[in-house]
Amino acid sequence: MWVEAMNAKFHGIGKPYGKEQWDSLLGHCQAVTDNPCVIFYKELLEAYPDAKVILTERDNVDQWHRSSLTTLIHYAKQMIPETWFARFAFWFVPGNPAVLQLTELIAKDAPIFAALWRDYHDGTETAKQLYKDYNAEIKRLVPKENLLVFNVKEGWDPLCQFLNERVPDAEFPSRNSKADFAKNNETAGQVMQAAALKNMALYGAGVVAAVAAAAFAVLKRK
Repeated sequence: MWVEAMNAKFHGIGKPYGKEQWDSLLGHCQAVTDNPCVIFYKELLEAYPDAKVILTERDNVDQWHRSSLTTLIHYAKQMIPETWFARFAFWFVPGNPAVLQLTELIAKDAPIFAALWRDYHDGTETAKQLYKDYNAEIKRLVPKENLLVFNVKEGWDPLCQFLNERVPDAEFPSRNSKADFAKNNETAGQVMQAAALKNMALYGAGVVAAVAAAAFAVLKRK
């Protein structure tokens, strides 16, 4: 459904999502985060006007931009095939092909991510202003009583106070560092490549066997 929602929003294909569609897609969720949800912030705020919103901010825009290029966009570049052979090979990667399609739609169509994609390839910094504009618009659209502007360095207290939850008896988690992200991305890439090569070999062997069987059948009839 996310691919359908993206195509409706950015390409005019199908009906734009409203409350009914969002309920169908997200009705089982208590909260949503990250991509592609943040791309539909206006639609989700319209569908759920009383929702509490947590806007996470980095220490500065330069930190956000540098991190996004070396993690999200670097990962997207590895996921999105840019040559005919890479696109052909991706047909043999196991899993849901919609994941690749969604990744490509996000990277190429969503304004901030499209700007990051250009910055990655062109060495520019156009996404920085879009990041500032996005944060400013969230602060403008969401009622103050429903909005928490949060830096993860602040820990549990502001988060739990905003959500009316007890502070856990555990340290605030710190995971998915740049190094962890790179390692996990490399491992996932190796697994996908190995699986694709295996499937290509099996498919090729199957084609050869089918051709050989057909040739044998023709010769036998003669």
